[in-house]
Amino acid sequence: MSISRMKVAHTIVLFTACSVASIAWAGDVKGKVTAQQALSLIAKLLVRPTEAIALETPTYVAAIQAFELQEPRFCGVGRSGSELLLDNLKYLLRRQSPKFFYSVPTGHNPSGYSLSEEQRLQIIDLATEHETYVVSDEVYSDIEFGETHRPLKSYDDIEDLIISVGSFSKMLSPGLRVGWIVAKEEIIQKLVQIKQAMDLQASSLTQVVLSLYLKEHSLDDHIAKCKDFYRGRRDVALDALERYFPSEVSWSKPDAGFSLWIELPESISGDVLLKDAVGAGVAIEPGEPFFPTEKHQNFIRLSYSNLETDQIEEGIRRLATVIKDRISNAS
Repeated sequence: MSISRMKVAHTIVLFTACSVASIAWAGDVKGKVTAQQALSLIAKLLVRPTEAIALETPTYVAAIQAFELQEPRFCGVGRSGSELLLDNLKYLLRRQSPKFFYSVPTGHNPSGYSLSEEQRLQIIDLATEHETYVVSDEVYSDIEFGETHRPLKSYDDIEDLIISVGSFSKMLSPGLRVGWIVAKEEIIQKLVQIKQAMDLQASSLTQVVLSLYLKEHSLDDHIAKCKDFYRGRRDVALDALERYFPSEVSWSKPDAGFSLWIELPESISGDVLLKDAVGAGVAIEPGEPFFPTEKHQNFIRLSYSNLETDQIEEGIRRLATVIKDRISNAS
């Protein structure tokens, strides 16, 4: 079991209805939040209108939505394949002084790529040099298909600038909506106050259900099954893309998570393609909302998490036909 999950398991087991469910163990943990609410709480604490937030582009749509409520200035840090453009981050930290840098280091949403250990260490060094918080979204950190990566928080043993967010929703059950924040005590205590002002506390029932599960079952065994399960679906999706998609289209090759990031010819808009795809019985997600700053319309996101393998292959085959028709009509 990873350090983060061990801490959360202990947090939830120790839960009582009137407690804050927060313990100190190699860092301070706040339980009783969803990962999505965690992002909102952190933004409320750290950001005021017009202040800068640095974040990857593209990035998780719901994170953009959570941060937008604070009316910040978004500063995009580009990605090239599996790599973060660290020169972008260096420039923004030096010139824009963002309140924090938001990253999904493992199973990046939407591409599914994970940052190398070298890049993770460079992020820590830059955060330390510029005294800037890093909000590390680790919701996919347990759904890796090959090489495993340490969470950013595990490297942060001096300045304590990493705020780590995690969730049981991806590894166990989406309906539980139980997550956690790992940060220094000063941050945790302020987040607790904001949380209490918002909704007093999260559902006791879901936390008790989770606590009982963790007592009676091996989470590590369950996660091992999840990795095999989702790896199989990813492989089917990648094989179908190779067989059916035209050469004008490129796509990510995820090493974690649930999604594929598809780059279309510039003449094809994801919004327009959505209408064609729905007509063919296929659901896709246009890519433009994933860009917090400079928008790009010729991207789409596909998810392989909740479909049977035959549905994945058939959906990609139908989508390929739609894309080929669009390319043909544009020429």
